[in-house]
This record gives sequence, structure tokens and C-alpha cells, in this order.
Amino acid sequence: MMQRALRLVIGLVVLAALSLQAQTIPTPAEFVGHPIGADKKLVRWEKIVEYFQLVDRASDRVLVEELGKTTLGNPFILAIISAPGNLQRLEELKKIQRQLAYPYELDEAAAEQLIARGKPVLLITCSIHASEIGANQMSLELLHRLATEDSPFIKNILDNVVFLLVPSFNPDGQIMVVDWYNKNVDTEYEPSSMPWLYHHYVGHDNNRDAFMLTQVESRLVTKLLYQDWFPQVYLDEHQMGAQGARIFVPPFMDPINPNVDSVIWAENNLLGFAMNAALHEKGLTGVTYGQMYTGWWRGAFLMEAWWHNIVGLLTEVASARVATPLEQEKTEPGVPARRPEMDFEEFMRAMERDPSKPIPAPQDTIARANYPRPWLGGTWRLRDIVDYDQVATFGLLDAVANHGVTLMKNHYLRGRRAIEQGKKGNPYAYVFPPAQHDPGALAELLEVMHFAGVEVHQAEQAFTADGKEYPAGSYVILLAQPFRAYVKDLLEVQKYPDVRQMPPGTMRERPYDVTGWTLPLQMSVKSVEVK
Repeated sequence: MMQRALRLVIGLVVLAALSLQAQTIPTPAEFVGHPIGADKKLVRWEKIVEYFQLVDRASDRVLVEELGKTTLGNPFILAIISAPGNLQRLEELKKIQRQLAYPYELDEAAAEQLIARGKPVLLITCSIHASEIGANQMSLELLHRLATEDSPFIKNILDNVVFLLVPSFNPDGQIMVVDWYNKNVDTEYEPSSMPWLYHHYVGHDNNRDAFMLTQVESRLVTKLLYQDWFPQVYLDEHQMGAQGARIFVPPFMDPINPNVDSVIWAENNLLGFAMNAALHEKGLTGVTYGQMYTGWWRGAFLMEAWWHNIVGLLTEVASARVATPLEQEKTEPGVPARRPEMDFEEFMRAMERDPSKPIPAPQDTIARANYPRPWLGGTWRLRDIVDYDQVATFGLLDAVANHGVTLMKNHYLRGRRAIEQGKKGNPYAYVFPPAQHDPGALAELLEVMHFAGVEVHQAEQAFTADGKEYPAGSYVILLAQPFRAYVKDLLEVQKYPDVRQMPPGTMRERPYDVTGWTLPLQMSVKSVEVK
């Protein structure tokens, strides 16, 4: 009787503490003075950082770290969100992640013991393209719900996931976009885009810096991915043009890259459909997959994850005019596509030509398996972007929580398979002779490979490979390592698949983006493939 009473008292104390915690954390709307996603209202970066730090101080579910400074000296932050018990053993969990990612001496029985002690890790980055601002605004409400809600749904996520959240991949650009928009709101220039780059050096192409790593922000996220945490899943949240679909989630469309482990595609589909289902459960329309974005090229950060045995995911939500509602002419179901959808840059130019008029009606409203409830036009707001992003994010968090053991085991197995494939050869290694036309280019190539988790060796004495002699000092990258696919794909020559060899309508005829990325050719570095 006494024990039951004691348990009841302890339970009431815990509930009271949780209730007090929720009361001490203001909602994002209370904190910033307006609803998140309200028309013509944006939260600037320093206010987002301030709110994240406030929640860190008030909640035992959240830790906020400053990973470094951006190009222009702004804080680049990470929130680690999980159950208090998980946060108390973060170093142990990070060690488990590293052991699973580099499983040289790890047999399956030992891996299963680690998985039983570990937790799946999910990284989400927001708004690398600063004009695609919805995700970083959404991050405030996402953080608040995870820090304050005590439902079984949230408890399952917190108990079973270590969630890494980067609320802005480009804080400098976020500040520029907010300031430009606020300067011009309610004037004739309200819909205009900035006349300068929203990343100080590379503008929109900051998302093409994922393997050359020329920018400080690129290196901060790459270190998070391939040196510190080795997550099982990585989602990068973007926006796209507003002509047709409201949101893209995986699966991607063909062609796929041949060096990516097939289980990556399977889990990409699994988690993409989990987000898809969550969006449809909320009655949201215009959800599509399997079109526009391919599984071929490797410029974006989420795609680099594929060659690191990590499930890399993308969401693309339709854009508004930053925080100004967008009007689109309405149409009826069943309208066939008359022309390809506008790309994002074309869409932005169309909006600026005559912002007083609605943009043309959607050009594709035929219901089908990968687009069952087409968007028919109407008003589209920043608040809609926040809602779609948030629903998709919680759908993914729930799926990772429920499939954590499988995700961790497959992460380990992909690394083991890569090591075994490398031992068999063809290729067995890449050799870089020390005598180079440009020694600095060789150093840079090897540096970016090493920074992305690749193991690079230097020969202490002369050796022979495939019947050819190499001097001491030669650099060697062995393919018997977990990130074999990353090495192979960056060092070999690419050949885009022939559309005539694929079933009609199943493959994008022209590459979405970059067509080739062979680093020795691009950097004029001599490398030799050893079979």
C-alpha cells in the first residue's frame, strides 16, 4: 500500500514538473509577437537563435550547441532533441554511431548488442537556400512541440530517436532575405528578389558545395555528418516553384546512381512514403513523389549521404512570395500537362513580371498513383508551407522511431558490404603519385576526401600494383572501407544513362543538374585505378 502511494506521489511530482516546464516555455507566437507563418511576418535569425537558447535553458529534452560561426560571423547552431535519459548519455550514443559506421572488426552479433544500446539518429537541415524560408520559420513550432508536449506520440519519438536539428543551413542569407523583404513589404517592390547573393560567395549554389566543401557552412554540416554523428537518416528541407504540386517527398525518379547501395533506395522509399502518408492523413493536397528530382547526381548534401550509407531525403514545398500570399488561378481535376512545370528560377521571374495578377492555373491535375489528390490552384501562404513542412517532419520522426532497429542494422550492414566489396577489387585502390603537375590540387583533393570521412594512406616505401611501380610517398585510397561508394563515385568517370534503354516515361531525359564530377579530371590530378 505504501509503495503504491509512493509511486503515485512520484508520478504526480513528475507530471507537475513537466507541466511547469511547458508553462515556462512560451509558444513561438508569444515569443515573437505574431503567429508563425502569418502573412508578411518573418522571424529574423537572431530571434530564432534566442528562442532555441531559451528552450535549451528551460527543457531537459533539448541541448543547443553553436557549431561555429558563419561566413559573416553569425552563430551556426544545432539543437539535439531527445528524451532526457538519452541526452545524458550522448557520448556513449555517439561512440555507438561511429562503431556502426566504421564496422571493420564488428561482427553481426556485436553489432546487434550495440544496436540494442543505441538509438537511431536523424538529422534535419532547413533552408539552405535562404529565400526558401518556410522550414526555418517552422523549426520554432517543431522545437516547441517536442519540448513541451507529453502525448504518447511525442514520447515515442523522444524515447526512440536522437534528433539533430539545424534550423538554418544559411543564417547569413536568412538575415539578408528577411531584411530585404521587411524593407520592401507593402511597397511596389514587395515581390522583388534581392539584387545580391544570399550566400556571400556562392549564392544559390551553396547546395552544390557538398563534395568540394569550399564554404564554412558546408564544412560545419559535413563534420556533423561524417565525423561526429553518422546519422542513419538525413532530411534536407527545401522549397520549389508554385505552379503545380504542393510538396515533393521521395521516392526519387530515375535514373538512379549505380554506386548507391540498393537498400538506400528501399529505405528512401519507406521513409518517403511515411511522410506521404502523414500528409494525406491530414487531408493535404498536391503531394507527389517519383517526379522532377532524380537519384543520379551528387551536388546536394542530402545526396552525398547516399554514398556514406545514410538514407538521404529531400522535401520540396511550393513557394509563396516569401511571406506574401500567392494567388493562382483555379482549374478542374483531370487537366493533362500542357508543358513541363516551371523550374524555380523561371517561377520567380514569372512572379516578378506582374505580381498583381494570379499566376497561371496548374497544368497537371490528373490523379495518379504518385499524385492522387492534385493541387487545383487558389491562395498559397507561408503558413501553408509551415504546415506542410511540419506534418512531413513529424511523419518522418515517427517512422524513424518505429523502424529504428532496422535502420541501424542496415546502416551497419551497408558499411560491412562496402568493406567486403573493396577487398574483392575492381577497383581495389586509387593511387596518387607524389609527382603532380599541381601538388596543391592533389593536397586539396585528398583533404576534401578525408574531411568527408574517407581514409587516406601514404606509402612508406615503394610498391608495385597491377604490375606498375610506385614510389614511396604515393598516396593510396583503399576501397576496402565503409565509404567505398563515395570514393568510387568521385574518382571514376560518369556516364549518364541512355533514355532509350529505359521503359518509356520512366526516366528524366536530361540530367536534373550536374552531369559529371570526376575530381581528378576537374582538378587536373593524376590518379591511377588499381584493379
